[in-house]
Amino acid sequence: MYDVYRHVERKTLLLTVPQGAGLPEKASAARWRLFAKRKAVPKIVSAEVDRAGYCVTRPKIQIPL
Repeated sequence: MYDVYRHVERKTLLLTVPQGAGLPEKASAARWRLFAKRKAVPKIVSAEVDRAGYCVTRPKIQIPL
């Protein structure tokens, strides 16, 4: 399971972390808001979360604002 955060100003940026992990140190809570909880994410995202503890992406699909 994963928590997905959306950037407040750059709404196309998503930050994915393991569920319950909270934001990484480098991410300001003032700039990121919890957007969704996901059971699964793309393999490349899950690999980066496993490696670094988080993953920042800009999905190619359109996300409703």
